[in-house]
Amino acid sequence: MRGRPEGLRYAGGGSEGVPSPTPLPLWIGILAGPFAWAMDLTVSYALVKWTCLSQREVLLHAITGVSLVIVGIGAAFSYFALLATAGAEPETGDGRDSAPASWRFWG
Repeated sequence: MRGRPEGLRYAGGGSEGVPSPTPLPLWIGILAGPFAWAMDLTVSYALVKWTCLSQREVLLHAITGVSLVIVGIGAAFSYFALLATAGAEPETGDGRDSAPASWRFWG
């Protein structure tokens, strides 16, 4: 691995040398998109009347831009969490795969 992403804890858990991420980056990656959408929708609706009266539409576009930045940050957190756990395999303790064959799409 090239570098250790910030916010991830590396423990000797499960397999040897496999990093164990803290749940924070994972939750940020999962919730960033819905949070950005809800923030964009709420703030945009709240400012529509003022925007129409003042003829300053650029503010609505700026709010959407901020939402896209939030989504990008969440995607970056998800990507770094994926890099940190790329070689991880689920452990069952008895050497078998944890998912039944009917759940697997390959191999």
